[in-house]
Amino acid sequence: MAAAALALDAQVSTASIYGTVRDSSGASIPGAALTLHNVATGVDVASGANGAGEYAMVNIQPGTYDLRVSKPGFQSSLQRSIVLAVNQTATYDLTLNVGSSEQTITVAAVAPTIESSTAELGAVIATASVNDLPLNGRNFTQLLALTPGASPINTAQTFGFRGVGAFDFPSFHGARNRANLFLVDGINDQVSITSNYAVPPIVDDIQEFKVDAHNDQVQFGGVSGGVINVVTKSGANAFHGTAWEYIRNSVFDARNPFFVTVPPLRQNQFGANGGGPVLLPRYNGRTARFSLSAMKASATAHPARRWAASPPRMNSPAP
Repeated sequence: MAAAALALDAQVSTASIYGTVRDSSGASIPGAALTLHNVATGVDVASGANGAGEYAMVNIQPGTYDLRVSKPGFQSSLQRSIVLAVNQTATYDLTLNVGSSEQTITVAAVAPTIESSTAELGAVIATASVNDLPLNGRNFTQLLALTPGASPINTAQTFGFRGVGAFDFPSFHGARNRANLFLVDGINDQVSITSNYAVPPIVDDIQEFKVDAHNDQVQFGGVSGGVINVVTKSGANAFHGTAWEYIRNSVFDARNPFFVTVPPLRQNQFGANGGGPVLLPRYNGRTARFSLSAMKASATAHPARRWAASPPRMNSPAP
């Protein structure tokens, strides 16, 4: 049971890449050697094509990769900057030309525009969107509305609310928003009663997340709604870190015409993260072990609003 659970976690939080190796005439090339290189960590994954020229690499961490394929009697091919997203099944067919294997043809990889390997419907919210789009209260669930088929407001079963910070738990394609599943790095992050997340991931620690609005994959067989699959950032070969603070303050606000004064508001959300290779005495963790940690804190103060002024006092006329 434990092994099955580990396999499931790896399957839902990683990516897979498939394809066929052919020559310039379209004939398959059996036995070609393939190496998938992680640009950030330097980790390599090796595989080989079968007798029909087909290859498969599974349980790949999301990230940017270079794919090299070689075969004696053919020029090597290097596909650069292949971006693999969480729970993605990508197809890259490769072509080798006759020539010396010492010669390498380098091309820029073009992401497939149509997901032809599975029947799932969904969208990946990439790092740029997570980092750059403004969020009220820095809660990632507001980005779920970017998914086609998402309905942020469900009159009967809504768990979204507004205020200082916003949280949205939408329905997908008409399903109940209590039928969604939240995963963080392949681990169930679900509250069983309300079907929202148990522990909110730190927005600045999210690498990307995928929303499967409709799926037929066996690993999500117990879910009739959307699957929100979050992958957090990991370390790399170089040490790096980030510190941030997001401020909301009433000094930046305009006065509501129905209020006497600008309602006081002071909201500070701050934190930091850092990561890199694990370096220990007699152990060099570069290209092998990586770590990243993050922390966040917040402080908010917003006293009650004063809705209207007292009526002006009328002075009695002098006798």
